[in-house]
Amino acid sequence: MPVDLNRGVSIRVHGATGIRVCMYKDEPGVYFDVNGAPITKLSMAAEAGFDTERHERERKARMDTQAALAEIQRKYGLEQGGVLMEAAGYKAVSREDGMFDIINPDGDKTNPRPLSGDEAEKLILMLAQPDMGDQNEVPAPALASAHSTEPADPPVPEPDPKFEPAPEDPDMDKHTHKGGKPPKK
Repeated sequence: MPVDLNRGVSIRVHGATGIRVCMYKDEPGVYFDVNGAPITKLSMAAEAGFDTERHERERKARMDTQAALAEIQRKYGLEQGGVLMEAAGYKAVSREDGMFDIINPDGDKTNPRPLSGDEAEKLILMLAQPDMGDQNEVPAPALASAHSTEPADPPVPEPDPKFEPAPEDPDMDKHTHKGGKPPKK
């Protein structure tokens, strides 16, 4: 497979052979030629100008980070394909990017875009509500997510009984909202 130039790639030419040695920026320490064939000789990459020792450390650090992230996600049930929440046959299933999809009882994805954990929980609870028949409006319960620190529906303040609207200014021009009398013609 040829090199994906839109991905962010470093390309260096090996002086003795003229081979272009490539490395994607998001995969340090993995070297290949312009046709995608792997270059296993680190000496060739080093001779082409790559800092192979630093890239090897970065590659190992990324692998350790990915393993630690996978362990954390597994601990909290958020690994890819892990179920965050389930109700009435609907499941919030985690994706590789940390977002969630809603799977209906038939096994089909119901959401048109990836959802955050809070959005997935709210949608599951909404989908799990029983059908209310022919009523025009279904009251939605106040939902507070386990991940959120704020209540879902803040309290509505009561109107102040002492408040009186200002009297209307008789000289106010109704069309321009400027005070004073309208100009004479």
